[in-house]
Amino acid sequence: MADGPALEISVNKTNYLIRFEDFNALEAREFRREMGSGMAAAFTDTPDLDTIAALLWLHRRKTNPKLKFDDVAKELTYVNFDVGGSDDEPEKAGPEEDDPEI
Repeated sequence: MADGPALEISVNKTNYLIRFEDFNALEAREFRREMGSGMAAAFTDTPDLDTIAALLWLHRRKTNPKLKFDDVAKELTYVNFDVGGSDDEPEKAGPEEDDPEI
């Protein structure tokens, strides 16, 4: 079970659980180099598309060390991913939220 904040990210129907505690200082430094800001904010604020790409890049690079940020970033668009925090309260969807057309 995760002790710290986590993001549940779905990209093209592939799910990732990205936990803050899974990153080390070297990966945090790589995040800062790529993004110009620290990694901690990505888990407390609503992350933008490039922040999601950076987190996915570092997460996926654990099993594919040659993976480049640009390879991950070009896979993402504002319509092919979804983000949820594992520490969030469950949301209750209203009828208008159930309709994907809205």
